[in-house]
Amino acid sequence: MPIPYAAIAVTNWFIERNRTHNGNLTPLKVQKLLYFSQAIHLADHKTPLFNEEILIWSYGPVIVEIYNLLKHYREEEINTLIKQTTAENNKSETITPTIDNDDKQTIDFLNNIWTVYAPIKPWTLANMSFTLGPSKEVLASLGDDDNKNQIIPKEMLGRIFTKYLLDYRTRQAESSYGSEEKNELSLSTASTSLIPTPDQFSEIPPRPYGRTTGH
Repeated sequence: MPIPYAAIAVTNWFIERNRTHNGNLTPLKVQKLLYFSQAIHLADHKTPLFNEEILIWSYGPVIVEIYNLLKHYREEEINTLIKQTTAENNKSETITPTIDNDDKQTIDFLNNIWTVYAPIKPWTLANMSFTLGPSKEVLASLGDDDNKNQIIPKEMLGRIFTKYLLDYRTRQAESSYGSEEKNELSLSTASTSLIPTPDQFSEIPPRPYGRTTGH
């Protein structure tokens, strides 16, 4: 299956990965993994990883379809893959969407995302989603009564993360090689060390804004 995938397929990849590499995968953590996956994929590959829109809710960005499918877990770990029923030629079929096993590029990309972000606690990821990305930029253009369920445009998400990642990777290159000896490989996406880590973020839950429903 070519990119973009359905968000369910990416979510199922994370659920399956969690079974063998325990990352305490809760609905809140899934939402943030999806957010950073989409943002970094847009920045590095200039295409969305999945089709669904990302909305601004109380505790950061949310893919509503995934929220509705997983909300019964509340704060518990997700232990079951998401199934989907399709209908074609008057026949229904239950499938389990996931990433194509032959899609090595996407699997490698998601492995890098998992390695960097899965060990992080959900509330830290939530704080990161407030701090890193366009949420504030979207809200700044809205009135106080209009800040619920606002879509984060893919173009804006990609643009902001492109700048953020370039700045981050340039600093990493300068630190490793000196400002006049930047190694071009150090600005590539091959290494998980070139995806930002959360050392500067606290464990304090962010102040809710917009929609009051938690996730």
